Amino acid sequence: MMKGAGRPRAHMTKSQKVDYFRVTGKLTDVNFLVGKEGSTSTFQAHKLILACCSPVFEEMFCLTSDPISDPIRVTDVSKESFQNLIEFVYGQNVYLKDLKTAMETYKTAMKYKVKELTTQTELFIIKEVTPDSALKILQIALKLKMRFVREKCVNVIEQNADRILSSDDFIRLPRLIFDMVLKMKLKASEMQILYAVYRWKNANNAC
Repeated sequence: MMKGAGRPRAHMTKSQKVDYFRVTGKLTDVNFLVGKEGSTSTFQAHKLILACCSPVFEEMFCLTSDPISDPIRVTDVSKESFQNLIEFVYGQNVYLKDLKTAMETYKTAMKYKVKELTTQTELFIIKEVTPDSALKILQIALKLKMRFVREKCVNVIEQNADRILSSDDFIRLPRLIFDMVLKMKLKASEMQILYAVYRWKNANNAC
């Protein structure tokens, strides 16, 4: 909550003023209760702002006659990711402190179809892809349908195949991802690939 009551300062930009009204509760007309039972946070906002930035909110507030609860309960996203969504919609900078927060924020942005935020989170996650993290992030990228993150992971795996094939993460791969990796243009010798296959099959009791 911003300190101080009264009018917003004259030097504020339009987006800063709108966010000031949200934070101070001025003219807000919708509340959200986010999180699982026993660990929730309340967020207040303006329906008009949300509807302008998200087709899901537009449907909720403008295109349906169904009654809306107050507060609106949201249990399938994290509190931190929902806060990032709200602040982004209000034109504020979103700081993604780590990979987990970025992944959660991406899922929330996808849920409410805020495309610009999904792009921002993908760009953050791409920077986190390294030879040590590529296999783990690839599995999440496939699940969440992150096209650009997937492409980055594939590139890193191909270029660092000798190191990645010998890692413990490789032998823990599920069959689907294992098959996918073997179809990549791996920069590794035939012997390295054959030995990696042997290690994976041995670890997974596969024929």
